[in-house]
Order: sequence, then structure tokens, then C-alpha cells
Amino acid sequence: MKNLKIIVFIAGFMTMTSAYAHSRDYYTRPAYDYYHSYPSRVDQRQYNQQRRIERGLYNGRLTPRELGALSRQQHKIARLENHFKSDGWLSWRERQVLQQKQNQASQRIYYFNHNDRARPLGYDYYGYNR
Repeated sequence: MKNLKIIVFIAGFMTMTSAYAHSRDYYTRPAYDYYHSYPSRVDQRQYNQQRRIERGLYNGRLTPRELGALSRQQHKIARLENHFKSDGWLSWRERQVLQQKQNQASQRIYYFNHNDRARPLGYDYYGYNR
């Protein structure tokens, strides 16, 4: 009888500690903050590439056609990123694909900014005059 009481006591104690452990909130911040508390590398790189495109536009190094091509490419990357993030996180393979797409976009931005083509004289685009 004494052994039965000890076994019941131990089983009850283990059940209570297990329930306490599962009910304890170890993560005090909401889950949203874990994913969005700072800009991800993908978002930061998209931002940097957009600034490079704007500098090329301001300096007159990009033609309207080049600007359109770069803008479409950036938009496609952003849509792909949103598709990948739709489940709440980026897997290793998804980050790899996005990095590859951003590398291609970076090379294209560099090429368009250094291909010795310029916006036609007197062409006013987004309020920038050359």
C-alpha cells in the first residue's frame, strides 16, 4: 500500500510539472517580432539595389528602357520573396534562390550603369533634368 501511494504521488507530481512546463510562456515576445524585428538581408539588399537604380537615374546613366527593365526585375524578385515568405519563414533553399536572383539583378544594375548609354539630353524623367 505504501508503494502504491508513492507511485501515485510521483505520477501526480510528474503530471503537474509537465503541465506547468507546457503552460509556461518561454517566448515573451509575439512570434511576429521574431521574423520582423529587423529587416532581413533580402529586404536590405532589395533596398540597396533600389538606391543604386535611383542613383543611376539621377546621374543620367540609365535610359528609360533600362529603368523599366530593372524595375520589372526588382518587382519580380519582390513577388518571389513574398511568395516564399507566405508560410512565415524562408527555408535555406528559398534564401539561396533569392540570393541568386539578387546577384543577377546586381550584375544587371552594374552593367546598365556602366554601358556608356545615357538618358537623352533634355529628357525629364521623375523630375530629373540632365
